[in-house]
Amino acid sequence: MFVSPHKKIIHAIPLFAIFCWVSLTQAGTFREDSLYLAAFWEKVSIGDSASARSMLIALSENPDDELARKANFLLAKMALDSRDFDGVHEAIALGISEPLGDWATYLQARAYQERNRTSDAAECFARLASDSVSILTEEALWNLASLILDKGLIDSTIRLAALHRQRFPDGAYRQKVELIEASARIFLQEYEEAVECLYRAELLDPTSETGKQAELKLLSFKRFYAFEPRPRSNDEIVKRMETLVRVRAYKQALSWVEELLAAPHSSSFDDTLLYWKGTLLATTGKHREAIAVFSEHRRRFPDSPHANDVSFNLGRSAYLRSEDSLAIANFQQVIERGGDSLRLLDALKLLGILYTDAKDLEAARPIFERLVALSEGNSIQLEALWRLGWVLWDLSRFGEAERVWAQLGEIAEESDYDPAALYWRARCFEKMKDSYRASELFQQTQVSFPYSYYAILSASKPRLDTLVWPQGDASSWEAFTCADEAATTPHLAKFCLLEHLRLSDLALREWPAVQSEIGESPGLWWQRAALLEDVGARDQAWLVIRDHLLFILLKGGPKVPDLFWRITYPLDFDDIVGRYTLAQPFDAHFVLGLICQESRFQAEVVSGAGAIGLMQLMPATAQRLALQLGLPSSSARLVDAEYNITLGTAYLAELFERFSGDSVLVLAAYNAGESAALAWDAEFGGETDVFVEHIPYRETRLFVKRVLQNAAAYRRLYPKL
Repeated sequence: MFVSPHKKIIHAIPLFAIFCWVSLTQAGTFREDSLYLAAFWEKVSIGDSASARSMLIALSENPDDELARKANFLLAKMALDSRDFDGVHEAIALGISEPLGDWATYLQARAYQERNRTSDAAECFARLASDSVSILTEEALWNLASLILDKGLIDSTIRLAALHRQRFPDGAYRQKVELIEASARIFLQEYEEAVECLYRAELLDPTSETGKQAELKLLSFKRFYAFEPRPRSNDEIVKRMETLVRVRAYKQALSWVEELLAAPHSSSFDDTLLYWKGTLLATTGKHREAIAVFSEHRRRFPDSPHANDVSFNLGRSAYLRSEDSLAIANFQQVIERGGDSLRLLDALKLLGILYTDAKDLEAARPIFERLVALSEGNSIQLEALWRLGWVLWDLSRFGEAERVWAQLGEIAEESDYDPAALYWRARCFEKMKDSYRASELFQQTQVSFPYSYYAILSASKPRLDTLVWPQGDASSWEAFTCADEAATTPHLAKFCLLEHLRLSDLALREWPAVQSEIGESPGLWWQRAALLEDVGARDQAWLVIRDHLLFILLKGGPKVPDLFWRITYPLDFDDIVGRYTLAQPFDAHFVLGLICQESRFQAEVVSGAGAIGLMQLMPATAQRLALQLGLPSSSARLVDAEYNITLGTAYLAELFERFSGDSVLVLAAYNAGESAALAWDAEFGGETDVFVEHIPYRETRLFVKRVLQNAAAYRRLYPKL
């Protein structure tokens, strides 16, 4: 049944609280008061804030009791959230837990700000600004600078800005402080210094509101202050472009470069500007135009410092347009020059792929062997070994392929390649008629990576009943607990206390400092994912799992909390999916697995290619299906869950009929188009697992694997759908 996001947040509160507080109680921490706080949050979860507040007031009656001090802090936070600003100060005056002293000061400062008591707010922020440990120091410095600027204390504002720049050169508030200092400099008519502040602010992130304000001030500077800002330097142009690319503002960056090229400027900038124009065109998929720009650049600036990058990018654009001769020539130039090791490795990889696609496997083999040797210790080595193994497989050199994939397995721990290498080693032994070693490795794949795509493939293979592989505990949830070490690590102490009080938004702000304090830990990453889920940021929670806990996703383990799986495989819209799969050749689990991969259950998501909604339907396909089903045709309605699922399941039914129930070909067609799937089937169809690995589009290849993996997970987690 579909549950609204708001209700999901409420239901998640007691579920996560139980997991969190049970683990804390086992650690011997907060043993006495967890039940009281759990009861308090249960009241909050059902919307009974009056009773919840009464519980806290009752708990706060004993000023010498630690539980009372925790209750006082919760009272202060509740008071601020409900705009009872006097209540904030009253609760804090009763005494709060010592580790939360800086947070109490912050709550007071916010309350004073809301009441326009700027002097009192400034005093609180000044106390925080002098705290060398608190994570709130940077924000406090910014607030303090803003407040004293409003009071006309110009020199003090400039000194604070300098202190902020010194202590937090890459801080989150750096851009805003530069803008504050610029205002102070303008007041003193120090226009040159103000311009420098504005340039620094704008370059930090031209796409943010603060960056746009800085740019507007620069554009209007002469009109307002009769002062001509200096022109940008070449380095500043490059830095601005790099910043725009980093934040993926490609269209804005391209528009700006074209504007600079059209305006009067020093010809010395043309080298840089043409290089960036070509790079941005390639990044946005305009490869034909990119080839023309890169060709012009190479003609005009043969000795450019960008020459190697231009050759590589020209080759890459040519490769993506299937202009193979041009691509090969440029990649070979990069390889001959040597130079930047990363560019050299990328050029070798793409050249090897070109030879592989052209079925020139003997030419591809030495390219990938060289890539393996040069990329030792680099993440590229994993892909190099993987591709070299496939060249050898396609040459029917199964023994050599097995040895290459064995080498891959040794260095691929905690990556997608780990189960892949194990499975394909088994397939090599199968090809070499060594059934015992093949069965042994198939079984090891199932036991070691039971939730992976390759476990699904291995399940159909013969097993050795006498062979038992130990199930390793892939999870390390107990590696991070709020226990005795909290007394000696200040941020961990605050983090644990905030988490214990169920103030997940505040705990998340402490989390980066805790990570710096105690280092990497699977359990610590899991705490972040769980906290994000608790504040309603499910997609961010999933990204944490995907990026940092992938090995747990593949291996599972008996100690993995249920919440981990609910974040990874949500159960949304299952009632709708169930209705539209009753009489289909596919089940609800398959559709949920597809939706999970396509949209992560975000009904209004639109892809870069224009696909819309839960099942990511293209408007033209949706229009055709709607007409066939006698439904109104409307692209706008594709964000409606039921409408989208109605059309999406109808499209799947068409594909299952066309491809005779072959789910792999159906998924390939769903992602890349029916003509592409038919062409691939004709070119290298046969063994299904081999077919999937040979799909030339990486996106489609991963899509097929992940949907099948997702569907298996949904069957395991929700068998009664």
